[in-house]
Amino acid sequence: LRSWYVYSFEAPFAAIRKKTLLDLYLVRERDERAVWVELKREGKKPTPRQQEFIDILRLCGQEVYVWQPSDFDEVERILR
Repeated sequence: LRSWYVYSFEAPFAAIRKKTLLDLYLVRERDERAVWVELKREGKKPTPRQQEFIDILRLCGQEVYVWQPSDFDEVERILR
């Protein structure tokens, strides 16, 4: 895989409001490309609040993925 920089963004008060936690990762390769990633446990989906933010990013033309451990082949393909 290429050299990627990873930044983690957590919603404020995450410890208090676990049900609405927004935890996105911005994976950036130099200045060429930015990829937003929501990492989920196997079988889990984004909460409605997380999905709303993901949808907004996509409407803004951003590249956004929701990945689970079983998506490793896709992760490798996308980040290659």
